[in-house]
Amino acid sequence: MKPLRLLALLQVALLLAAAPALAAGITVHSGGLALVERQYGAPLTCTLVPAADTYVRGDQTGTSFGGATSLLVGNSSASTRRSLLHFDLAGCFPAIPPDAIIHTATVRLTSASLLNVGPRTYGLRRATAGWTESTTWFSQPSVQGTLSARATIGLTTVVGTPIDWPVGPDVQAFVSSRTTDFGWQLADTRRASRRVALGKHQLRVARGRLRPTPADRRLRSMITLPRLLFVLALALWVVAFRPASLGGPAGYVVVAGESMQPTLTNGTLVLTMTSAVYATGDVIAFRVVNASGSAPLVIHRIVGGSAEAGFRTRGDNMPLADPWLVRPEQILGRQAAALAEGGPLVALLRAPIVLASLAAGLATYLVLGWRPRRSADPQAVAQAPA
Repeated sequence: MKPLRLLALLQVALLLAAAPALAAGITVHSGGLALVERQYGAPLTCTLVPAADTYVRGDQTGTSFGGATSLLVGNSSASTRRSLLHFDLAGCFPAIPPDAIIHTATVRLTSASLLNVGPRTYGLRRATAGWTESTTWFSQPSVQGTLSARATIGLTTVVGTPIDWPVGPDVQAFVSSRTTDFGWQLADTRRASRRVALGKHQLRVARGRLRPTPADRRLRSMITLPRLLFVLALALWVVAFRPASLGGPAGYVVVAGESMQPTLTNGTLVLTMTSAVYATGDVIAFRVVNASGSAPLVIHRIVGGSAEAGFRTRGDNMPLADPWLVRPEQILGRQAAALAEGGPLVALLRAPIVLASLAAGLATYLVLGWRPRRSADPQAVAQAPA
């Protein structure tokens, strides 16, 4: 259905306890609030235009409509529209005393467009939080749970038809300061569809009533906390701890020998990381071509030299420096961490039966969503004499 376009008005009649009779007459017009006060049977009419009015739309959640010339209200399969109205009762002259007894109060809105479906019931609810004309769907105020008033629009409603909502108890509470005056929300009382977005709280209810599709179930089963943690851990490994042989910055070296004692003992697992700059004091892993033409991996400390001339290295447990100079392109990385006795663990992980078990466990996790078991990359570990 098309949304109902409205121009607003509120009329209030009061019984005053004060002795002087009040006399005022202000013409009621669209977009206004009219108050009628009576003392001892003498009526007083006060008309107020809205201090603020706007509407919000479920299909344009970030847009404000405070500058619109009319208000939209209604539910449809495409969108939900709600209006907000606030009148400043202090604008009446003379002022309404706090001990006045409200006789009647009526919000009147004039239809500004035709309806093509009906009848529909529109309800006023008292707002329980502040708002402005820049309010959007996401920032709309909370409202009381019960309706303050309702009005039914029939099939014969035409442009210019006045529609009234009695709100005497609300105005009485505003005047006596029992309730803060935040105005009202006007909304269609019937939902067009359970799939229509009706606000943050109602979305949870609507979603719970809908039967999930098979695709929803599959997606929900795929996105689990263990899988998310596994993906994050895998991403961290790829970025920070991927071996240099796979294009990463890390290296995994098992110390073999005693030349680096007591810093690094035989069987220690060393994590190395590539660096743009190496300096004296760094423990580095590097390859040196020997007389047989092979290039064993060595882990020693830089004791001198430079990147241009080559670095001089020496084992912490050796009296003399190494007989070679190490060029930057020979260096796999410098020590970032070390795990004593980590070598046997690496040897265990490299065992075929263990590799097969880890592969089977990972495949089972990917299929059934079990928690992954993290392990070092055995293929990236090399023996380095010290």
